[in-house]
Amino acid sequence: MTTSDLIDLLVQDDLADRPQHWALFGAMLTGLVAALILTGTLLGFRPTPALASIDVVAKLTFTVSILMLVIPALLRNLRPGSAAGWRWLLPLIVVVAGALASAVEVRLAPQVAVWRPDVPFCLAVIPLFSVPALCVIARAARLQAPTHLPNAGLSVGLASGALSASAYALHCPNDDPLYLVTWYLPAVLISGLIGRTLGPRLLAW
Repeated sequence: MTTSDLIDLLVQDDLADRPQHWALFGAMLTGLVAALILTGTLLGFRPTPALASIDVVAKLTFTVSILMLVIPALLRNLRPGSAAGWRWLLPLIVVVAGALASAVEVRLAPQVAVWRPDVPFCLAVIPLFSVPALCVIARAARLQAPTHLPNAGLSVGLASGALSASAYALHCPNDDPLYLVTWYLPAVLISGLIGRTLGPRLLAW
């Protein structure tokens, strides 16, 4: 029996202490506020009428759905042996719908540009603005004694990237589904890779 198998066996006991998820969600809220402050201060938000548009609401739904997909995996990494459940399928539907909408957009308008001048900026700013969230979420996760540090770090990084993408969406002028799927997802993935790289150090206890 490996160490991981032993841990999984031990946490199946109903008497095992459950992680304090409220602290984790509080850290996520703090990380989101930090990303909003950075976005508003350094980049600025779009005009109020644009923020209230259906396009921005759809964009935020997309980024929040990414976060909702990551949270079950993060909670699973903080408590070996726990199950994610079926609810993770709901945000997955939104992400898949975004991908399908992008395909339809390209199909109906083949001349649509995939590469745009602000793509490098998007790929750099979202991971950069996710750093405060990464730090506070990692601290909250470390206090819950995760065992699979690289996987937990990846989950923390992805969650931080999704929070940062949600804040950046309030500045980004691109609302079409193709741009979201093509560039927001890689930007969040970069944040995840940063979290996976730093995870063993940030989450060690």
